[in-house]
Amino acid sequence: MLQAREALEGYDGAVLVLYGDTPFVEAATLQRMLERLDGPDGPGVVVLASCPADAAAYGRIIAIGDQILKMVEYKDATEEERAVRLCNSGMMAARSGDLFRWLGQVGNDNAAGEYYLPDVVNIAAAEGVRRW
Repeated sequence: MLQAREALEGYDGAVLVLYGDTPFVEAATLQRMLERLDGPDGPGVVVLASCPADAAAYGRIIAIGDQILKMVEYKDATEEERAVRLCNSGMMAARSGDLFRWLGQVGNDNAAGEYYLPDVVNIAAAEGVRRW
């Protein structure tokens, strides 16, 4: 993701984050994400979530209503968090400037020693930015 920073330098519009292994996302879904981001009470980050019948090892979204409190990867989740059925699709929308600022703060202090993209939502939360 940080590799795109230079290509988007000077752009502060909306950025959609999609995964290459998540096909068949409808254009209307992406449009709704952008409309929510740009809405009059739009949050700083919009996350596409699902509630699959078998949540398996998906990352979890801990939320109250439409406000995301925390996102956690399955490997790092507590048993209580793993019981939550709201799962992270990995797709999100944010303003370019915000997104790259948050990405610059993502660390790898977690069970896998990896840089987790969903951590941008947790960083936004620490800044007091609305997440939806």
